[in-house]
Amino acid sequence: MATKLYLSNSTASLAPTYQGTWSPSATLNFQLGAQAGAIVQQAAVTESSSTNPTNAFCIAFISDMLDANVNFATTDTVSLTVGVTGTASQNDVVRVYAWVTAGEDGGTVRGTLLDGTADNGLGTTVFNGSAQINVDINAHALVQNFTANAGDHIVVEIGYQSANASTDANQAQFSYGGNGVADLSTDATT
Repeated sequence: MATKLYLSNSTASLAPTYQGTWSPSATLNFQLGAQAGAIVQQAAVTESSSTNPTNAFCIAFISDMLDANVNFATTDTVSLTVGVTGTASQNDVVRVYAWVTAGEDGGTVRGTLLDGTADNGLGTTVFNGSAQINVDINAHALVQNFTANAGDHIVVEIGYQSANASTDANQAQFSYGGNGVADLSTDATT
């Protein structure tokens, strides 16, 4: 059964220890939930590393405690659509690292859902420029089989991968929250 969760602008109940390999990283935590937030907000991160590629972390969304055990399988998929703008000519794509934390400690990994690699959390649509586009991670397979327990939390870390060696400032800004009439459509300008 498919479950739809939203990137809300409500404060998360847990501050996890981030698991994706990110540089630089941010510390913004918001609610991953059944409904969107009241208003659209933006979060941005800037990188200027000569390392190619560079994974820049922007924001994390954390679910409430799971109310029952959930079996995750490599035959399951995840799709995510997010509004983003970026610096021109930097070849940036959305990167997602998603995992389940055991209970309330925020640092013990129960299992990994997406690991931020091709076909497992790395987008393919390049976003360059000041016009917001809606980019997606579409039907990416989970990376491992495991069972999450009641009381665990799902953590979705969102950032971008910059595929260049430029030391020029490179920024991506993600939009989240809002209670629009319809969900974002994929690869559409807003």
